[in-house]
Amino acid sequence: MAPYKQGRHDPEPERSEALLAMRRRIETVFSHLIEWFDCRRVRVRDLWHLEQRLVRKILALTVAGWLGALAGRPPLQIEPLVA
Repeated sequence: MAPYKQGRHDPEPERSEALLAMRRRIETVFSHLIEWFDCRRVRVRDLWHLEQRLVRKILALTVAGWLGALAGRPPLQIEPLVA
């Protein structure tokens, strides 16, 4: 699902705003994975190792977000924890 390109043609603008907010959050998380955990190039020999490496990186991002939330920071502001 994707929001309408022009808001005047959209029969449900609230749904489009929710989709856009969700898409921005997902793109932000993906950019964090690429930037901080170097997921742009993953050198593995088979699918199992690729899956395990990505699972570890996603888990690390989740734990860092959780620790940041415990410290009172917004969930996606984990750069001080990673650096």
